[in-house]
Amino acid sequence: MAETYYKYQERDQQAQINWAEVGKNFSDTLNKEAEFREKKKAAIDESTREFQKKLDDHPYGNSETIRQWALKFGASAQEVMLMQEKLLKTGQLNPSDYTVMRQNLVDGTDNAFDLIQYYQDEYAAKMERMNAEDPAMASQYLEVWLMENVEGFGDFNRSEAVINPRNGEVMAAFKKKNEKTGVMELDTNPDNMRSVSSLKGNILGKFNKYQLEKEATGFVEAQGTWEEVTREFGNSQKSGLLRVISDPMKKNMSAKQLIAAGEDPKVAEAASLYFESEEGWITAQMTNGYNTSSVLTDYVGYTEDGSKYAYTYDTEKAKENSNLILLENDSQGRPNPVFTDEQKEAARDYMKTSIRSKINKTVKAQGMSDYNRPSESEYKRKDEQREAESVVSNFSKLWSGNNEEVLEAENYLRSVNPNIRSIDRDGESVEVTFKDGSKEIIKFTDDTGNLISQESFIKGNVNKVLTTENKITDVNETLKKSGYNSGALFNETSTGFSAGTTADTKETIDAAYERLVREIKPPENMIIVDDESASVPKVQTWMATIPNMSGNYFAREAYAGGTDAIEIVDTDNKVVTSIQFDDKPTTKQLQDFYDSIYELAIGVATIEQKAIKTQNKRQIISGTTPTSNKSGGTSR
Repeated sequence: MAETYYKYQERDQQAQINWAEVGKNFSDTLNKEAEFREKKKAAIDESTREFQKKLDDHPYGNSETIRQWALKFGASAQEVMLMQEKLLKTGQLNPSDYTVMRQNLVDGTDNAFDLIQYYQDEYAAKMERMNAEDPAMASQYLEVWLMENVEGFGDFNRSEAVINPRNGEVMAAFKKKNEKTGVMELDTNPDNMRSVSSLKGNILGKFNKYQLEKEATGFVEAQGTWEEVTREFGNSQKSGLLRVISDPMKKNMSAKQLIAAGEDPKVAEAASLYFESEEGWITAQMTNGYNTSSVLTDYVGYTEDGSKYAYTYDTEKAKENSNLILLENDSQGRPNPVFTDEQKEAARDYMKTSIRSKINKTVKAQGMSDYNRPSESEYKRKDEQREAESVVSNFSKLWSGNNEEVLEAENYLRSVNPNIRSIDRDGESVEVTFKDGSKEIIKFTDDTGNLISQESFIKGNVNKVLTTENKITDVNETLKKSGYNSGALFNETSTGFSAGTTADTKETIDAAYERLVREIKPPENMIIVDDESASVPKVQTWMATIPNMSGNYFAREAYAGGTDAIEIVDTDNKVVTSIQFDDKPTTKQLQDFYDSIYELAIGVATIEQKAIKTQNKRQIISGTTPTSNKSGGTSR
């Protein structure tokens, strides 16, 4: 039988708990939490006392109306303050929301009590800006409207400071009578209820008047002068007259309209560029909304139906009334104008009118001596320059042209230099043979065998095919003006041979061209006495048959104060010759007029145009005709 014993069993030391220590720690934690809450509660209570003191101690002035307004607001603020505190302490309002609401209430209260002082401090400066005669120191109507708006809220018999219980924001609102109940209620119209922070911004904000006249004048001056010059030529009875006409109305037409009206295409294009510049400038000015608002209220003033431009915070009112400019406050309480398309167009049109009114149409008259034709040396100098440019242009074709272009260029170069007997071109070089037996070999490659550029080919060799007296002094400048095809590719396959045994015995190009021009006789009875209207079309038709006259010169009735006359003008509308015929003109007068037109045709033609016109038409003085390989072949 087994034996059984009973005795005390010792407990494990690790399983023992010090309940005394646990109790002390828990008690300490509760005490600390209670202490934190007490401190927090004390801070809230202190904040409440400070705010209450602010309400109690704020100066109200001597006005009973203001005093009652402030006392009523103070009571409302106290109620909201206590409500916020109660909600916080009962856990219905979290601390962060409480802090925001309380700060809104404190700031709004400060602003509400300070509005009157702000207004009084700014009033004198605002009045000075409103009445300033110097545009640079003046305010625009927006600033005046905002002050009037604030002033309305400052009528303490009609307004009341209220507090939004949701966020603690302080508002100022007008009161209106409920016609049904007879009780005064707050007006919820956006124009009649504003935050006090917004009102403060309206008082302190400065909105300058846009200096439209100064800015528009600056733009006009930057565009230069738009002038049309007309010239009336005198006779033995009267002196000539020069008129300078500045006409902005031409800038009111598109390029197509100007061309259709008979204006020169170059002038029409200039007008079109002006339109783009004007539109761009106005758009840039209108990107600043305050500029646009100033134009509408300070300059335009009224809509087409006679309503004065003003402002509103009410979106619906702005939609219904074209004269009301909608204002929207940004995050800082600054009002930003929002315009309708109609309002933008009204401002834009006014700015256009302001600009164009400064480009006044003026006529300046100045007595002038009779017209003097350019001297022979002037004509010669122009012809030499044109010929040099044609030489460069044709010489470039030896580098890049096809067979036909090469042959054309060779024939032209031989016509310019009668000392050349022949020109032979293949894919490697151009061989120029002179009548004295000498030759000039012009290669397309350099000493290393590399192809030289077209530009280098021209600059280095063009004077080799010209006579000593005809050599081009400034090849670089002539090359720029010649109009040669700088982007052309070298043609290694084209060939051409041009030769003449007695080219120097032919009639010169200039002489042949003048002869051909003068062979174009005017029709009989082209000039009808005392009827310039019928004569002008006949003269214009005859001029159109003369080479290079169309597009360069035009016939028109003269502006000579009742005198029957026809003027010939160039593309710049400058009178270059004329004839008067109140009485039947003499044969000499007619011939002088016709000769002046022939000279114009001769003077305006380039040497290249003359060469083309006289091709195969130059008369042989002696010797045989020149030969050329029309197939583009080469003699080599």
